[in-house]
Parts: sequence; structure tokens; C-alpha cells
Amino acid sequence: MKKLLLLLTIVFPVWGNVFAQQASTEYVIKGEIANITHPMKMVLFSIDQSVLNIDSCTSDGSGKFEFRGKVTIPVRATITCVEPSVNAMDVIAQQPNGKAVLFLEPGRVLIRGKNLGEAKVKGGRGQMDFEELLEKQKVSDNETVNFNFIKSHPDSYVSLWLLKSYMRRAEPQKLLELFNNLENSVRVSEAGVMVAGFIQSALSTAVGQLATEIDIPDLNGKRISLAQFKGKFVLLDFWASWCGPCRMENKEVLKLYEKYAPMGFEIIGISIDSQQEKWLKAIAEDKLPWRHVCDTDQAIAKIYGIRSLPQNVLIDTNGKIIAKNLWSEQLGTKLDNIFSK
Repeated sequence: MKKLLLLLTIVFPVWGNVFAQQASTEYVIKGEIANITHPMKMVLFSIDQSVLNIDSCTSDGSGKFEFRGKVTIPVRATITCVEPSVNAMDVIAQQPNGKAVLFLEPGRVLIRGKNLGEAKVKGGRGQMDFEELLEKQKVSDNETVNFNFIKSHPDSYVSLWLLKSYMRRAEPQKLLELFNNLENSVRVSEAGVMVAGFIQSALSTAVGQLATEIDIPDLNGKRISLAQFKGKFVLLDFWASWCGPCRMENKEVLKLYEKYAPMGFEIIGISIDSQQEKWLKAIAEDKLPWRHVCDTDQAIAKIYGIRSLPQNVLIDTNGKIIAKNLWSEQLGTKLDNIFSK
């Protein structure tokens, strides 16, 4: 098997009786798909803590395949297939030969069917809960349905996974309420502790809170802090050179900067690039004139609860957070309201 780990731009051990219990973090996935009649590259991928995990294996001529690995934090995963010559990365955006969706957790999983899209997945407790959730979402996939599922399944790691998916979309206080409703065994698990940390970051950096100070050298080696911008409106812009949506957003943000900078608008570009050369090249290519810092160890990103890109935080003249994740037209409208007063 070949495994890859790649950062994305852009993200529970209670077992059922289908298979014997396993206390380890190991999983085994065995599949048999009827319409796979010659060797194919089988691709398993999932997102865990903003990291894309990819594994691949080759099926035999009768459509049988097997994956083995470890997972410490159960997560939604997808299995698809392509011809052996195709790069596994090329099938992430599209799955031309169909896909099977499962809840990846320690234990054994069996996948059988005429094709991947119609295959039946048998696994542990998490898989059963996951399938129940999918059935509910077929009727209506909205916040009410998903939050009701979390409330009615307090001992399920699917609830914890679902809660994590709302970190950028729901009010932190509501997420805290739902989290506290979960069983203690779920809250104190590795995944639970991680989600608790996310919620705490969201609460401390919510709109209305004072922005947490930063102190880090910019690309010229000069220390930069929010205190230096007191009296101005500041946008903390989290991005990376490899983030396509970030680079597209840069073009629109640049227009807004050129318009409002003379009125008291500043931007601090906070990249999580690990390679300085690519970071500096992207700044030059996109012609970004504002101050830049490289948050390689993601210390600032963690403080502000950044788990995917792009994201931004708008801070007023008194250092208070007044908005988060405003894009293009939204940011333009907000700045126009601020500076037209």
C-alpha cells in the first residue's frame, strides 16, 4: 500500500456486534465489487484535522481488495477506484467510477455490492450510526436535523465528528452546549479533547471578543503586533501559497486594500507555509503590499481556531473582533459601511 499525507485548503471507539471488538487503533477494510473485472487502483481517502489522508491498493481480477491501517480519530472516509496508471490524487475532486462512503474507525469493515455506489457497508457501531444519519439527511440535510441527531446520540462518535464539522458554521456557545450533552466517555476521548480545544478557541476569538495579541517577525525580520495598528481596522488574513481559493481571494482583497488603506484599513497576511521560498514567491506573484508573517508552526492559527483556509478576522480600532470570514463582496460591503460613516 502507498500512503500520502497532504495539508488541505480548504474535516470514537464504541463497537457493534458485526465484528469482534478491537481495543487497538487498527482497521481492516475488505471489499468485493462485482463490476470490477480487472485489476484497478482502489483509493481510500479521508480528512483528519485538516490533513488529507490517502491510501491505495490494487484489486484483483474478481473485484476483491483490502486496506489495512490505523485511525486514532474516527472520521468519514471515501473509497473509489481508477485505472492503475492514474494518480490517486487526481480522483479526489471527482470519482468517475463511483464511490462508497463509510465511517472509518478501528475494527473490521466489509464492503460488497454490484458497484461501489450501491455497495453495502458493514462495520461497527459508528458505521451503523453514520448510516442512520445519512438516511435522515436524505430527507433534509440542515442544522436542525444534524443537531437533533447529536442530541439523540450522545454516546456516538459520529455525533462528535458531526459537531466538529460545524466549527466554522455555528455559534460557539451552541457548539459548547451540544458538546456538554455528549457522554463523558466521548468528551474525554482523544477526538473529544481535540474538539473541546476547537470550541475553546472559537469562544475566545468570537465576534465581540478582544483580539489576542500576536508577536512574530514579518518577512523583513521586523517584529509585528496588533498594538502597532491601534486606531486602525485590521484584517488578519490566514492563507498559504498552495491554497488555490486563497490565491483567488488575494486578487479581490488587493482591490479593497488599495481603496480603503488610505482611510485606515490594514492587512496582516498570516501564511502557514512551511517553505519560505514558495511563500515569498506567492507574495511577489500576487503583488501583495501589506505586512506578512509566516506562521510555520501555526501558533497564531491555533490561537484563532484556524483549521482550514482561507479564513480571516476583522478587528476594529479598539482591538475588538467585529467580523470573521468575510469574502470579497461581503468584506467590501463591511468596509464600505465602516468608512462611509
